[in-house]
Amino acid sequence: MCVKSFGEIYKTHDKENQCDLYFAPTSIFADDIAPTDREKVSITAALNFDKFEGQINLKGLWSLIPLVADLKIKEDKADYFMSHTFHSICLSSDKEIIHDEMARSLFNNWNDYDREVK
Repeated sequence: MCVKSFGEIYKTHDKENQCDLYFAPTSIFADDIAPTDREKVSITAALNFDKFEGQINLKGLWSLIPLVADLKIKEDKADYFMSHTFHSICLSSDKEIIHDEMARSLFNNWNDYDREVK
């Protein structure tokens, strides 16, 4: 199987919203961003979040290493971000989520490494 078949995650700076945009080729923004204005940061198909030792991190789907660690997410939004994959996420310089483009719901909470296992 070719690594290319898994996908790609890119990063660029969104000047209009003053945030770093992480996006997959399936994002609504992908066609508007020139290849020279994007940096490949992962070879995964989508973005998702994990929670470890109280920190919520942005990572590529199936990736073990976060793209951005210790994000600032409001408590009432944590379940939403932990239970979906995303086509794009835009982060401010202080790691707040400015924009999200949801892809699909996850069927489990395996990315919450802090959860209580019963």
